Amino acid sequence: MTLLREVIDYAKELMKTNTLVDSVSCHIPIADYYRNRFIIFAKHAIRHVLNKHKPYAKWRELPYLSSLISSAIMSIATKPEMYSYWESLIEEKFNEIKEGT
Repeated sequence: MTLLREVIDYAKELMKTNTLVDSVSCHIPIADYYRNRFIIFAKHAIRHVLNKHKPYAKWRELPYLSSLISSAIMSIATKPEMYSYWESLIEEKFNEIKEGT
């Protein structure tokens, strides 16, 4: 399983278990609300998944990887056809940071 797939799956799991946000009345269109809600949970999932894969050889580059995954999530939310592009880019950077090559 790739890193991006792990983040998306964990974000989906968070969306199913966390109903607090659903109880708030929303004043924006429902599609925007659910997309924004998914992106918020994805940011929590990024932190969880990156912590799960510790230790890293180049730990100082983790903020870059985190922002790369966040950009991918926001891009995929509007353009799902970009998934394979982002997946390969993130896996390449993740392997570089993890192994220190």
